[in-house]
Amino acid sequence: MKNKTVLLLILFFIYTKNINAQVGFGFSRSCEINVNHPGWPNNYDDIKRATFEYYIGYSSLCSGVLLNQDVNKNQNEQYFLTAWHCLNGQDLSAVEFQFIFNFQSSDGNSNSVPIVNRGFDIIQSDNSNNGYQCFLKSHITLIDYDFAHDLALVKINEPIPPHFNVYYAGWQIHNGTIDFSTFNLMYAPFVLIHHPSGDIKKISRSSAVQQTEDLLNAGCTIVTTIIDAIFCFFGLCNVNTQLICNYVDIPFYNVFGWSDGTTEGGSSGAPLFTNAGKVIGCENGFPSIDFCPGINGSDPVSKFKDFYQLPAVHHSLNPQNDFSIRTWGMTGREVNCYDYLNLSGQYYPLGNYQSDNHLELHANHDININGPLHIHEGSDYTFSAGNDINFGNDFVVDNVNDFTAKPGSTSNNCNPNTYRLAHDNSPMDAIRNIISNLPKSKKFNINEHLNPVIVFPNPSEGQFTLSVLYNKDFNIQIYNIMGKKIFSTLHHSNGVYEKQNFEINFENEVSGFYNIELIGMDGKTWSKKLIISK
Repeated sequence: MKNKTVLLLILFFIYTKNINAQVGFGFSRSCEINVNHPGWPNNYDDIKRATFEYYIGYSSLCSGVLLNQDVNKNQNEQYFLTAWHCLNGQDLSAVEFQFIFNFQSSDGNSNSVPIVNRGFDIIQSDNSNNGYQCFLKSHITLIDYDFAHDLALVKINEPIPPHFNVYYAGWQIHNGTIDFSTFNLMYAPFVLIHHPSGDIKKISRSSAVQQTEDLLNAGCTIVTTIIDAIFCFFGLCNVNTQLICNYVDIPFYNVFGWSDGTTEGGSSGAPLFTNAGKVIGCENGFPSIDFCPGINGSDPVSKFKDFYQLPAVHHSLNPQNDFSIRTWGMTGREVNCYDYLNLSGQYYPLGNYQSDNHLELHANHDININGPLHIHEGSDYTFSAGNDINFGNDFVVDNVNDFTAKPGSTSNNCNPNTYRLAHDNSPMDAIRNIISNLPKSKKFNINEHLNPVIVFPNPSEGQFTLSVLYNKDFNIQIYNIMGKKIFSTLHHSNGVYEKQNFEINFENEVSGFYNIELIGMDGKTWSKKLIISK
């Protein structure tokens, strides 16, 4: 028995040390399968976006998964689950982590990954975030960990940029086995989404997992679930006696062989998903061994620990202590709408890593470009705002595939079906197709390419609003069809893009066509046609 324990410890040491061996694009084993391989069903599309890899000092690496919480979308935290041995020994208050999202091929061919998304070991054509198009540096906050069960719940401190298009995975609660069996086989497609050897995202599959737990934990879980249900029946749903079971063995799941793919160094911390796309455990590594299925007449073994029974995990993911959630778990969440959006950074085509190249970013109120923003060639983005879209002076576009701006009104509430098109009473004309005509890497200046004047309603019976989005002093002049000036006003700007509305009453004017001219003090001019119909 002693020799067996020593052998297992040696194997575990070799396994964990192998994480720091060859890592990066193309280093995983030949039996690994790209996550977007066409042979896989598309019901895994969301949870693919929840899984990522991260580096600690560009050497040690692991996988992780973003988890959903029972909170309002504005309170959603960037919590992720991983293995504790990935973090153990690090000064977490001082170390800066490198998170890589969407590091994957758009199909089953690894060679189709663009150079810009192949990683640190490839010489890049520019300095775009060390080669990864979805790359984030951030310190972390440790929420809770369990050394004995090799689990950690962590928070990413820096905001994940919205164009990374991430997903927060749902999770399933372990409730014990009704027959109190310590070995309970569960049959269904279970999938592991991970970054073996730091390679692009891969997917492994098993038709069954063995649910294993201590008899005491099984009994504790079932009894406390019944007690909590009784309390909830009498209105005391905030009572959670299940926490008592934290002090006995936490259940785990064994995968004795993968029908597709395998695990390797770098897979540690990766999530095991049910067929419904819910996380049930975290890859611990031990006693998994690095080889493809069928080698030497045996299959690799992987071990996943249930995580919900850690106290801080429970309070972080289910802060309201909802009884139904702590019984059945949660579904996933896509954060596709924000109150405000402040955008900057490198925007590459989503088609580099998935089949759908288009992404629409929504804001209930304003979208502001608050730093250098570079939209790269081949991109397809739409910005939708309930109020205004305010472009800064450092907005660079290449020969993009498509880009559309859709301002709206405060009543839209992030419903994409209610956003006004950019040519319909908006402070900007349509950007679509204008962008494609710009020279490569030309800085985009809204005043050079878009008419900042709108008028509504148009036609009108004589009362209308003139709206101007401009950052220079300007003069507005209105002429009738005979060329006579009938209105003039001078406006002094504060140097920022700010919409100015002018309410005008022409009820005493005759029906017909009128010409509105905006004359900027920088020498630029624009015109609009107005129709008065009584």
